[in-house]
Amino acid sequence: MTQNPNAEPVRTLTPRPAPYGTATPSARLAHDLAARLRTGLSAAGFEVDRDFPHLRGDTTASDEPFLTLGRLRPNVVERLLALLF
Repeated sequence: MTQNPNAEPVRTLTPRPAPYGTATPSARLAHDLAARLRTGLSAAGFEVDRDFPHLRGDTTASDEPFLTLGRLRPNVVERLLALLF
C-alpha cells in the first residue's frame, strides 16, 4: 500500500498523567486496598502501626495502583507466614 505524501499525519492522543495530587480511580483503589489490608491485619492480631509502619497505597508514574508494605521485622514476617500457610 502506497502512502499519500499529501495526506495529513494521523495523530493519536495518548493519556496524560493527572496533575500531581489528583485522586485518580487508581489512587482511590490503592488507598482503599491499603485500608482494607490494615483492617485485616488488625483483625489477625497485628499492631499495624508498629508492625507495618510503611503500609500505604500509592500509584506508579503510569497510574497503576500498588501497595507498599515496607521493611518488616523477622518476627512480623514469621507471623504473617503462619497466617498464609
